[in-house]
Parts: sequence; structure tokens; C-alpha cells
Amino acid sequence: MRGMATHVGTSGDAELFGLGEFDAGTGLSGRPLGETVSGSDFVYDPFDAYRAGLVSNPNVIVTGAIGSGKSSVVKMMIARALERGRRVVVVDPKGEYHSVAELLGGTSWRLGIDGWCAPFSDETGEDREAALAAWSVATGRAFSARERLVALALVSRSGPSKHPLRRWRDLGAKDLSEDLLAGLDRLIEGDLAGLFEGPGDPLCVDGSFTVVDVSAHWGRESLPLAALAAVATARRGVGEDRGTHVVIDEAWALLADPTTLTWMRGSWKLARARATSHLLVLHRTSDVEAVAPAGSAQRATADGLLRDCDTAVVMRQAESDVIDLVGTHSGRRRVLAQLGRGEALWRSGSSWSLVRLRPDETDWALIDTDQRMRFA
Repeated sequence: MRGMATHVGTSGDAELFGLGEFDAGTGLSGRPLGETVSGSDFVYDPFDAYRAGLVSNPNVIVTGAIGSGKSSVVKMMIARALERGRRVVVVDPKGEYHSVAELLGGTSWRLGIDGWCAPFSDETGEDREAALAAWSVATGRAFSARERLVALALVSRSGPSKHPLRRWRDLGAKDLSEDLLAGLDRLIEGDLAGLFEGPGDPLCVDGSFTVVDVSAHWGRESLPLAALAAVATARRGVGEDRGTHVVIDEAWALLADPTTLTWMRGSWKLARARATSHLLVLHRTSDVEAVAPAGSAQRATADGLLRDCDTAVVMRQAESDVIDLVGTHSGRRRVLAQLGRGEALWRSGSSWSLVRLRPDETDWALIDTDQRMRFA
């Protein structure tokens, strides 16, 4: 992995990589993530980039094949965000960020095992929409117009509660259809218990760095709902004066459920208002093609989620898997084909940089994922 700190050393390399075209940089201050093709420091923070007018929103997508270095860039961004005083919440679907939390002084808890979330116990519109999204997923279908009105009225009049789902079921016993009651039962006592309801008080993410491990739901249809619980809970603790990063690893798994996806898109739209940077981590953007057929509403929502990321970090992968980010531009496509490990085409708004990660000594403990392979 230490080979990712290499340099372009010849004029031929400079010509190949389009020195002038891919050396935009950022002009931001802070600990560098790496260097541009000309060797200049490359510093990046989406909130600083927004204030500098480089991007129109703070959302980020990081995409690359296995072994390209995308986990490294995400962990390095987390470390630098914490140094800037940002708040970071990682939605971890495979249980891979425990050691990162330990090294950076954060906390890690397993959703459904160590505790549960109550992200919609207040009476805001966002909380109500999160509640209806979770309830609809548990019901197994979208609400009809009448069901939505009944459920929304119930959620609105029930008031704040540590155990809102039980209160909704008690208050709505005479008004709710069997399907809606069955959805609540799944969340309270059934196969989805432990996400939004459980014993004692709900967990919170009020520290500077929290990892929400949802790996107990990996490979299950409940994974998008678990991710919704984590993202909605992270959003509730937002501190607008310092900015919050919500890192969503293996983000492709969240795109399969249309209700969760629609709620996520709404959260993306509020990124600037809530000073929240959503950081999506994908192997390839073409994963959205498996979500739904082209031309469908669900596919359009998934595509919109990606378009609402004004920062794109594109690492090594097949050109066909990322054409929607680099477009048909011949120079970008040529550079993409030549990327090595730890190298990325980095888009900030309309500007592009060719960046090589340059981990310093404090980064290696975070990113050295090859240790076991070297000693096997």
C-alpha cells in the first residue's frame, strides 16, 4: 500500500495524464490527502469547498474497484474531518470500522444488538417522513393515499415519546388497517424488532465520531431499513456550526428499496440546510442499473441521488462502470484507464484533479488493510 505515494516523473507521464487539465487543486488549507499530478498538495473538505464556491452542495461519492484505495481515501477524509472539528457518523454494513473508531477515539455500536434507534420521536416534518418510510417498508408495500393520511395524523398527534411505535399502535388500534398494524408489530416485536424499538432507552450518536454497525442485517431485506435508522439518527444530532459527515459504505445496498431510497433523496436535498455531507461509497455507479429498469421512477430517484453529489472521487475501475461520472470526455476516459492504486480522478464541482494519495505516518494504522495478507 505504501506504493500509493509515487510521483509522476517524466514528461511523457505528464502528457499522458493531461497535466494542465487535471491539476485544478482546491487552494484549501489543512493536512493534505495527497498531491496533484504536478506534485502540489491536495487538501479537501466538502464544507470548506462549499464556502470557497468550488461545489454547490457538500455531498460526496467515492467509487472504485476492490483494491483501488477507496477505503483509504474515506478513512483519511474521516481523520481530517475530525481534526477540523467536524462530526462523523459511519453507517457500517459489514462491521469493518470498529478499529477505526478505536484508533480515532470514537465509539461503535451494533444496531439491534447493543441497542436501537428512535430517530423520529420529535414532531418535525423530517421525523414524520422518516417514520412513515420505516412503517411503509415494514408493511411491505407503499401506503395508499388514505393510509398515509391516517398514519400521518396518528404520528402527528401522538407527540414525543421514547417508544413512539408502541404509542402509535395503542392510539391507532381502532383506525388502522390490519396491514398497518402488522407493520408496527414487525417493528415492535417481530423480525424487525431492535431497529426502532427495544428495551430501555434508545442509543444516541452525540459524540464526535460514531460507527453504527448494521452488519447483523447484511444480506437481509432489512438492511435498507437499518441504514435508514442509522442515517436518520445521525441527522437528528446535527450541529450546524461544525458540519456532520454521514459516511454510507456499500451504498448500493440502500438503493434496492424504493421507499428508503425516496427518503434518502429527501435527506440529500437538505444537505446544505442541515450542514450535512453524505459520503456514498460504491464499487461502481453502474450498480444503480440493477436497482430498477431505465425510465422507472425508482431508477430516476437513484440516479438523482448520485447527481446530488457535487464531489466525485473516481478510482480505478472499468470505464463502462463509471461513464455517468466521467462522461464521454476522451481525456478523462484515458486517465481512468491508467489509474493505479491510490490514484483518483477528483471532481470538485466542474473542476478535475488527478490526485495521488500521500498517507503520512498517522494514516497508516487506519488504512493498512493488507497486513493480514502480507503475513499469511
